[in-house]
Amino acid sequence: VEFVASPFQFQGIWEFIASGKWEPESFSVFKKYIKESDVVIDVGSWAGPLTIYAAHLASFVHSIDPDPVIFKQLVHNVNLNRQISNKVKCHNIAIWNSSSTQTLFSRNVFGDSASSLIQRTRDGNEKIIVQTISFNEFRENEKIEKVDFIKMDIEGAEFFTLPSIRNDLMK
Repeated sequence: VEFVASPFQFQGIWEFIASGKWEPESFSVFKKYIKESDVVIDVGSWAGPLTIYAAHLASFVHSIDPDPVIFKQLVHNVNLNRQISNKVKCHNIAIWNSSSTQTLFSRNVFGDSASSLIQRTRDGNEKIIVQTISFNEFRENEKIEKVDFIKMDIEGAEFFTLPSIRNDLMK
């Protein structure tokens, strides 16, 4: 699948993605399990490489990232790909175990794909307050009746979020 992306401040990573050496397992899993009729939720979508790829395979993708810097780039990258842009909705919010506000910490700078709701010893000084929402409330707000595939990469916050979506996963 070919798609267009603006490198933003990360030229090197997009060259790595284009080489096919960046997360080949993720692309392989997406290709194997996402069907044309599927609804995909990409939690922690960064600048959108997996969101855009999923949109080529699925009927619709909800792309979620709370980082305000990279979110602008995510929307831009989705819009650059006109053939799939109508199949993607981007959400600047964090999926968490409850709906509230939380501190989002950056590893180095916001936008670098390592921001997290979990403070880590290697984090820099940058932090902001972001809106969070529970997975169930997100689904209800967006009127998502079925979810066929969830990709979640939220830098350690999975340990707090996954238990709260157990019932959704069982469905």
